Amino acid sequence: MKNVSIVTKKFKNLEVTAITTAGVRTNASRAGDKASYWEDCGEFHFGTINIILLTNAYLEKSVLTEAFMTVTEAKTVALNNLKIPSQYSNGFATGTGTDGVAIFSNKDSDNLLTNAGKHSKLGELIGKSVIESVTKAIEKQVWLSNKSQSNALVRLNRYALDINEFYDNLDYDKFEFISKLRIDARNQKNVAIASSILNLFDEVQCNLIKKEDAFDLASQIKEKCDSYPIKTLLEYWINYFIHKS
Repeated sequence: MKNVSIVTKKFKNLEVTAITTAGVRTNASRAGDKASYWEDCGEFHFGTINIILLTNAYLEKSVLTEAFMTVTEAKTVALNNLKIPSQYSNGFATGTGTDGVAIFSNKDSDNLLTNAGKHSKLGELIGKSVIESVTKAIEKQVWLSNKSQSNALVRLNRYALDINEFYDNLDYDKFEFISKLRIDARNQKNVAIASSILNLFDEVQCNLIKKEDAFDLASQIKEKCDSYPIKTLLEYWINYFIHKS
């Protein structure tokens, strides 16, 4: 709670407040990822983003359910804006495995609202407040922000691999290579190039483009990189995740 984020959005007499705590470094996951535990007859076999939403309007049960859906979508938008990776797959996280949402409306209010979807003003306020509060809570709790995520190495880590073999066969001074790599990884052009290549990885995994085409395009994009360390890493990633897969 020391890292809680509270965001309020208003429109005329309508008010929405999102209260969020968020830890995503170790538990971030994507819907459809492999499970981390299973339950049988109440017994758990083991192998967080918490949001409280308050509104001064009166929402009936069906609208509360719709608001829950909007909150969930907005949370995912915040995670995707930061390019938060799942810890259980190569995809982007859509939440954590232990997320919780609680929504409260004011039953004493005369302002009875019948829609909390994305087309409604209420839905807009919910979306904006949740996106902002989740983003701020993540930065407070685990120091992940737009700045920290703008790094080629951070982006490449989503498709993580053991690079000991890479370093063992590196025809370059390892200390000098890593020192230059850390500097070049923050270069915006290198971040953009790495992200473009990773997007091709995603396209292949989703069966949207053929591996052969992705390999050719990734190789062409890689050649636009002026940094030897980044370019060398990208070549290794391309060969591992597209050419050899």
